[in-house]
Amino acid sequence: MEHEKNERNVKILNIAMQSIVFGVVFTLLGQYVGMIEKAAYLSTIGVPFEPSLSALSFSVIKFWLPAAIGALIGFCIVYFIPVIKWGVGLAFKLKAKPGSLWFSVIVAFVIAAIMVLILSVLMSILTTVILVDPAAGEHALTLGLAILGGLKYLYLFFPIAWLLAVIIANPSEKLARLILKVPEPKLEYGQH
Repeated sequence: MEHEKNERNVKILNIAMQSIVFGVVFTLLGQYVGMIEKAAYLSTIGVPFEPSLSALSFSVIKFWLPAAIGALIGFCIVYFIPVIKWGVGLAFKLKAKPGSLWFSVIVAFVIAAIMVLILSVLMSILTTVILVDPAAGEHALTLGLAILGGLKYLYLFFPIAWLLAVIIANPSEKLARLILKVPEPKLEYGQH
């Protein structure tokens, strides 16, 4: 009973830490993509505008709120939808050894694919309603365009999410175990 409680706490802290990282990274990436779109639009009417990392905003409305909402939605996706279980199941079906890089890559693939798809759609809708026009939520066409806008950049967001998930998954779990003083479980091949 104590072991299950400890593992649940590790899972919650691990997902929370990773969700914060994803929320921050993708809020910044979303801002930069928005600047690229703005530059493309402004160039069509003859107004020069160069996207710049220094132009990224860290205001409450443009950064902190979307990052917090993205982190919260990301946490809920991973905690309530069994994406980790699906990823682990796929890794075992592909005969990947637990703890190996190949295992992590497969699990991260599943998590990143589902998270990016859901987050792209939800964050596009929320950004449209919160940052652009609060009345936009009343118009199906505007929401439809927001959804398409979110899906438009899957080719960019997915590889970054996949790579980020591979890089931070193991260190994040180890850090969660260190903070909570919970040792790593012994997992045998074929057990999941």
